[in-house]
Amino acid sequence: MVAEQFFDPRAEEWQPVTVDLLNTPLKLVLMQWTGEQPVERRVNIEFSGVLTPGSSYDWMVFMPFEDVLKHNEWITGQKVDPDTFRFEQVIVRTTSREATDSVSNAIREMGYIPGGMGEFLNQLNNFFGTMRLMLGGVGAVALLVAAFGVANTMTMAILERTKEIGLMKAIGATDRDVLTVFLIEAGMVGLAGGVAGLSVALLLGNVINTAIENAPQNQGGPMFLPIDPSQLQGKLVIIPPELSLFAVVLATAVGLGAGLFPALRAARLLPVVALKSE
Repeated sequence: MVAEQFFDPRAEEWQPVTVDLLNTPLKLVLMQWTGEQPVERRVNIEFSGVLTPGSSYDWMVFMPFEDVLKHNEWITGQKVDPDTFRFEQVIVRTTSREATDSVSNAIREMGYIPGGMGEFLNQLNNFFGTMRLMLGGVGAVALLVAAFGVANTMTMAILERTKEIGLMKAIGATDRDVLTVFLIEAGMVGLAGGVAGLSVALLLGNVINTAIENAPQNQGGPMFLPIDPSQLQGKLVIIPPELSLFAVVLATAVGLGAGLFPALRAARLLPVVALKSE
């Protein structure tokens, strides 16, 4: 049991009280409800250790099996046969995190259903793996649509500036010069889109983190989350700097790639034809 889970029943408001479990005399209160009136029994207990806070055992007391049977017999008023007694669950601790999967598989082969953080993390990883694939597909479609958008924008820009291209070539601009101009424009379009998208992502992430911090609290964190965001330094949504840089570079590269064909088309225009266009 965690020492921070005690409270003073005489206090007007619930406030946790820290108790030195190893050096403080304590009594376990048992209630028997088999008769018309409840019967109370107080049992002296001694603690041999205290668990670290922050686990699923914060509200539990671990006792020898014989003591548990004895107390249950008194509470229920029924004799318990150790040979026919069945446990609802058994806690198995592995020697290392790497051995968790093999132990879980061995328990599963015995016909039991393993559970715990290892199984939960595996299910969580599978879920997020599927989500990554789905979001990756959505991102790929978004990149494709963005590339077509940039290509269409650059194509329209070339059609509207055909005479300007012809004039540039007439005064000495080479195909490489025209290609460079339009590639720079395409890259700037992609860069602007990447910066805008990153800004929106950072803003939404900040809004979500703020909402999580101000959400109604329950034991262990916000009531609709299975984890405590304080364990993530108060940030549920985190965008690493290297990911931000990669997003901007990728957006710029998509803009350059999408604008390459229109830029080549502009560079290959003949000055005479370009100047005659309407």
